[in-house]
Amino acid sequence: MGLFDSWRNWRNKCTLVPNIPKSFLDMSKEELCEVMKRFVLEVKKQDGKPYPPNTLYEIVMALQSFLHQNFKEWKFLNDVEFKTLRNTLDTKMKELSSEGLRPRRRQAEVITEEEEEKLWSSVLGAGNPTQLLHTVVYLLGLHFALRAGNEHRNLRHSPTSQLQLRRDSCGRRFLAYTEDVSKTQQGGLNHRKIAPKEVHAYENTSDRSRCLVTLYELYCSLRPEDCTSDAFYLRPLQKPSSSSVWYAKQPIGRNYLAKVVPQLCKEAGIEGFKTNHSLRATAASRLYEKKFDEQLIAVLSGHRQSVPTKERQKRKGRK
Repeated sequence: MGLFDSWRNWRNKCTLVPNIPKSFLDMSKEELCEVMKRFVLEVKKQDGKPYPPNTLYEIVMALQSFLHQNFKEWKFLNDVEFKTLRNTLDTKMKELSSEGLRPRRRQAEVITEEEEEKLWSSVLGAGNPTQLLHTVVYLLGLHFALRAGNEHRNLRHSPTSQLQLRRDSCGRRFLAYTEDVSKTQQGGLNHRKIAPKEVHAYENTSDRSRCLVTLYELYCSLRPEDCTSDAFYLRPLQKPSSSSVWYAKQPIGRNYLAKVVPQLCKEAGIEGFKTNHSLRATAASRLYEKKFDEQLIAVLSGHRQSVPTKERQKRKGRK
């Protein structure tokens, strides 16, 4: 409203254009529509530069919210009286986008094998409760291409857990992850024909210190036996009173889990835009570099798109 009022005051000082005598809440729908059209076309930042299209949209929605707070349930995007405002906003947003003002979304960068070696040499391992927890988060995210904090937070430690230790016909052990709910598979009517992804991670018999199966078993063995929460990730104890229990009974929140990878990379001195989503991107990219079938990668990673766009472009360039 401060932005709107400052624009209104500026316009009322212009002698060559009609002024706006009424306040925001005193206008009729028709009057407000005309005023808002002018506002959308003329409002700018303090430095005189235009707002990005998405920001302009959010400003208009914030003004609508102000109406709702004052018991006027008018909807700029639905009411027929505001049709010309919608057309004006749409045209202005397209114009701003064509001028390159639409902000580009930052994409999480993959973690290279060299960077991963740096992580193992400095911050990953099983030396203390927090380090073990972070290492399990890292390995589960990498092997099973989990998304950010949500899919980690949804993991359960119960008979219905998505994680199960198994053996194949040759007696080799592996950890199986069976997806139940995710961003692309929510279990509703529209997803009833989509098969949940199932991924197997075999134990690393050549290096147990980096083996997901070994570290998963270690983490589970250090949980309190009488824990009533079925959340997989529990809060690490700063000073464990027992060598057999490293974790409290309280589950860790989604926000904490979402910050694990950025924190690890920062502690290891790794630069770039690294997030938990980097693990999913890294899993898909490494499989693609190993020339795995693109449809198989899509199934394992949960991507609707068969191959990460950047990797596809790189491969086309090499061809």
